[in-house]
Amino acid sequence: MKVGVFINLSENICDDIRKMHSLGFDNCQLNSLPPFGEYSGECFTDELAEKINAVCEELNFTITAVFAGWSGYHNFGYPEMYRTLGFVPDYLRDRRMKDVLAGADFAAKLNVKNVFTHIGYLRDDPHDEQREAIVVTLRYIADHLKKNGQALQIETGEMLPVSLVQLFVEIDRDNVGVNFDPANFLINGRANPSDALNLLLPYVKGVHAKDAV
Repeated sequence: MKVGVFINLSENICDDIRKMHSLGFDNCQLNSLPPFGEYSGECFTDELAEKINAVCEELNFTITAVFAGWSGYHNFGYPEMYRTLGFVPDYLRDRRMKDVLAGADFAAKLNVKNVFTHIGYLRDDPHDEQREAIVVTLRYIADHLKKNGQALQIETGEMLPVSLVQLFVEIDRDNVGVNFDPANFLINGRANPSDALNLLLPYVKGVHAKDAV
């Protein structure tokens, strides 16, 4: 199993890749929420993609997945996390969908096939109207990524594992899975990571190992 690192997109991205390579790493996940401004899409230029591709080819370094972030006010802390993250806020849903699509298209320029994001705290009731609207959004994103030859990975820990499995049934797309983050389950009190993995294993496309978990 290859172990990589999480690198932030910044003006120094090529230097950061070289540094990680010097430490013995040959792969990473790329965080596309750069410190260039709130809207991440502003820096997704062809020139930057060419620079990243060049250094990766030189070092035989692989970007395994890109985190497609989103803009607008959000708070991962309790209790605002329930209403501010991902596609939950109605007034930010379309804007954040466009943010994720911009990140995915930039990932395509880097020849990266896996794109992951936080979708927020969806309610467990599959008949909830807000949840149904978010499912429509996720289908649209999955279909867009499919055209790019990409897969969508949902970051775990904000929903119960069984609710996440049900969500996959509702989305009904073969290019949707999870980036499994065991620490998020513990932080949010949503599941024992080992139990969660038993349910989600068929959908796991990537893993975040952190916080001694």
